[in-house]
Amino acid sequence: RLRLLEWPRIRELTRAGFEFGAHTVNHPNLAELDEARAREEILGSKQRIEEAIGQPVRCFAYPYGAMPEAARRMVAEHFAAGCSTCMGWITPGSRAEALERLDAYYLSSTYLFRRLFGGPARGYLALRRALRAFNTSGRLYD
Repeated sequence: RLRLLEWPRIRELTRAGFEFGAHTVNHPNLAELDEARAREEILGSKQRIEEAIGQPVRCFAYPYGAMPEAARRMVAEHFAAGCSTCMGWITPGSRAEALERLDAYYLSSTYLFRRLFGGPARGYLALRRALRAFNTSGRLYD
C-alpha cells in the first residue's frame, strides 16, 4: 500500500494551517456499494483522520466522481462541503455537498492560468467538460 504522507507529517501540516479532507477508507467507487458499506467508507475515513489530527474534517472528495444519492446525503449531513469531479465554477446555485471544481491539470498552461476568469479559459473549460461528459459513456454523476 502506497502512503503519500505519514501521520506525523500530516499532523505537522495541520498545525501549520493545512486542512485535510476525507476521501473514503479504501477508495472504492461509491456507486458500486450499498448504503451501509458507503457509510463505513465515508464516515470511517472522516473518523480516522479526525482521531489522527485532533481536528474536525469538514470536506469530502468523491472517489471517481461517483456521487450516488445516499452518499450525497451522508456528505451533506456530516461535512461542510463535498468536492465533485464536475468541472466548473462554484455559483450561488451550487450544492455544498457536490461543489464543482477546476482541475489544475487543465490549467497548466501559463496563458490559460493568467486568463482564468476570462473568455478563453472559460471556453477551454467548457470544451474539457464536454469531452469528459462524452468520455463517461453515459455514466454521468450529477
